Amino acid sequence: MNPTHHLNKGAYGFRGYCKAEGQTEPKDKDQLLKTKLVMLFTQGYIDRCLSIIVHQRKGAFINLAEDTPIIHLTPHNAILYPAYKGNNSEIQKLISDIYQKAMKGVQVDLILRKPKYETKLINNSKDDKLDVNKIKLYSIDALSNYCTRLLTEGFPREAVNSFMQKSLDRNPNML
Repeated sequence: MNPTHHLNKGAYGFRGYCKAEGQTEPKDKDQLLKTKLVMLFTQGYIDRCLSIIVHQRKGAFINLAEDTPIIHLTPHNAILYPAYKGNNSEIQKLISDIYQKAMKGVQVDLILRKPKYETKLINNSKDDKLDVNKIKLYSIDALSNYCTRLLTEGFPREAVNSFMQKSLDRNPNML
């Protein structure tokens, strides 16, 4: 922690997990790292710290003697260690984008943001709104919100439930 930063009075450092106790991490570790990097920038941790080292945990608990450092962040640059086994070029591009946007004062959290859903509706018919081939939802929240909207528009509950199940079957990673 940077002792001269006005929000760091009395703080010397911290360690933490990327999820709360009892929750599991996402299976896609590249996406997990991307999300955490953007969170560190958007929440101001990069500015408040002299250095942040992200480790890949080997066991169930943090153990810096065994855990492998994978990235070192400072307020002005980042180093991706060779020990990182993910998509190095994709993570390196993201890091570069984050630092460039942060230096220009651009909102960093817009880098990873996806639209809640995409539609390929041509004539906007009722049948199209329940066609899983024409509606692409990216998260369980987006699916839930979309189905709620369909119900408020008067679609039959059975048809909406069928659409929800088909969407989940097509994209099991949504859960």
